[in-house]
Parts: sequence; structure tokens; C-alpha cells
Amino acid sequence: MSWSNFVTGKRVLAAATAALVVSCPGCIIGPKSPQLTFSPHTRQIDYLQRFDEAWAAPSPRGGYDLVLTRGLGLKSRKEGRVIHPANTSALNQVLHVHVTWRPARGSKSDYPAATNSSIHWRVFNRDGEGEPNEIIYQGVGFVAVDIGGSHTTFTLRDVNVKAEKISGAMRDPLGPSALSGTVRARNDAEKVRRILAELDDLHR
Repeated sequence: MSWSNFVTGKRVLAAATAALVVSCPGCIIGPKSPQLTFSPHTRQIDYLQRFDEAWAAPSPRGGYDLVLTRGLGLKSRKEGRVIHPANTSALNQVLHVHVTWRPARGSKSDYPAATNSSIHWRVFNRDGEGEPNEIIYQGVGFVAVDIGGSHTTFTLRDVNVKAEKISGAMRDPLGPSALSGTVRARNDAEKVRRILAELDDLHR
């Protein structure tokens, strides 16, 4: 597998290594697409990762959830199913940010108690047999939340992630990385709940 469509500045990077495929056949990715910046700790380069959709909701556990998806079909193939891989040979992504407490407006992230969020980024596909090709990044950091009527804005600062699980043909092209950016997500509690539940079902 090769990876492509990681963008640094205005350049698209491509490398012949088993890694994160971020292409999305059939998807239209424009300048207003949700996006985050990944900055590997061991390289002097930033990668801009674009997503197809962003959804937000208060969490049943308290706090707030942000869910970013790429490469996933959101129309059910059968009743009761919400998402499915749009192409079983392409890699799909779900990035879940759980904010445990909402910082006051203007709060700084330069003190230890400012860590208020956990990040879970899953990139995967299935080849039809056995364990899926998958890489899971996890981390913690500081995320500011600005709640609006139809949208919630999440600003990620001082967030660090690293690969916690790698299976199948996947390889980690990033290594431990800082994650940053601002995402404006549509408020839809049912969509967030069903995407996360379906993701769990896909990996059972």
C-alpha cells in the first residue's frame, strides 16, 4: 500500500511505503474541508490531513465529542447500519476527540492541568480475511470548545499522539506527532453516537 494526499503547504507528498492512505475516491475535497495539522516530532515538516465530515455532540459521559471521518459511506447498506467502508481496498478514517471539560474562554494550555482531552484516530480497511489492516493513534492534549446553535468549534492545541496499535500491512509514516488546528463541526448527537457505535461493530 502507498500513501498519498498528505499536504504540506501546497505540495502533495507521496511515498512508496505501507502507510496511511488518505485518498477518497468519489469525494470532493475543497478548501473548506475539515482539516488538522500533524507535526512529527522527528521531522521539520507539517502534514495537513483533510477529512470529509465533522460532527459534534455533548458526550453521554460528560464533556463533548468531535468526530471526523474520511472515506466512509454514511448511507446504510441495510437497516440499522450507519457507516461502512466506501471501498474495502481503500483506507478509511475516524478521528474521535473527547473533551472531558470545557475550558473558560481565553484559557492557556501552558500548564499541566490544562490537559482536558483524549484523541483516538483509527485508519483501517479490511481485505476480506482475518484481522483488518489498521493503525490506531492515541494521545491527550488541550482542546478549546466554542458551542454555537448549529455548529461547535474545536481548537486543538498542545495535543500529542502516537501509534498504539499497528496490524496487517500498515506502517506508521508519522511517528509521535503534535496535532493542531481548528474544526467547525455540525451539531448532531445521533450522528456522533451512531458513527462511534458502528465503528465498534466494524472492529469486532
